[in-house]
Amino acid sequence: MTETRGTPARGGHFRENARGIVAMIAAMSAFILNDTLVKLASDEGMPTGEILFLRGAIAVLLIGWVVAARGELRAWRTLLHKTVGWRTVGEVGATLIYLTALFKLPLANATVLMQTVPLASVAAAAWFFGEKVGLRRWTAVAIGFVGVVIVVQPGVGSFSAYSILVLVAVGFVTLRDLITRVIPDEVPILLLTAATSAVVGIAGLGVGLFEDWTWPSLTVWLYIAGSSVTLTIAYYLIVVAMRAGEIGVVAPFRYVVIVWAIILGFLVWGDRPNELTLIGTAIIIATGVYTFHRERQISRRNAASEALEI
Repeated sequence: MTETRGTPARGGHFRENARGIVAMIAAMSAFILNDTLVKLASDEGMPTGEILFLRGAIAVLLIGWVVAARGELRAWRTLLHKTVGWRTVGEVGATLIYLTALFKLPLANATVLMQTVPLASVAAAAWFFGEKVGLRRWTAVAIGFVGVVIVVQPGVGSFSAYSILVLVAVGFVTLRDLITRVIPDEVPILLLTAATSAVVGIAGLGVGLFEDWTWPSLTVWLYIAGSSVTLTIAYYLIVVAMRAGEIGVVAPFRYVVIVWAIILGFLVWGDRPNELTLIGTAIIIATGVYTFHRERQISRRNAASEALEI
């Protein structure tokens, strides 16, 4: 019998799960390196639009070379599907808004808030797709929201309005992820990634119309080139992670990004998360891991029911 992507038979093997876990940890490490390098470029005085344009241009060259070598350019018409357009809206919106906030917030704070995406996805899937979400998962979402409030800390001296921008970016990421679920399989992933990078770069060019661009120094060029490489690697590895093992096993390891964000934030900028931020971080991680655990239980229960029916 031929195994299909995402079936328990494939994902349940220890070796496949281990491969997925390693890929997820590596992907999250690449993502946080990308954020760090982009933030460093901004610290050097580079405008947001120029960073996005240059990063997108380099990423398109990198990914485009691979896409051309694989012969996937012939499938360019698949990018005209309406779901690709909506996914692009989510990606562009998330990138522009998140980077605007990232340049003004400590790296760890912005990263922690972005980890509410799984919780937002559960709520959005229930609202838009009619998926059944039990009381325990709704409770996890509510508790996760409490963690967000603790990290944002509205009404206290450390509050920053840019934290709200990160939550807006979470909404765009949730849109992107939900739409990704319904994109036709015939759309090549690398081709989709290249197209997304191109559109984000063009969006950066549009933002640049309202900015004063400057010629990057050698240091900034290295930051942006490094950002393009790490982002490309991260996009590829996240697909490997999601396809290799069970989502319920692999996905919780995305929270390693928070550890890296705290370490890098301290080493590069001297940021020290306060006690409330650490407490809120622990709550968000705990509720996120529990949500994935419940998804795994429900998936196994449904698979067992289908097997009995057969």
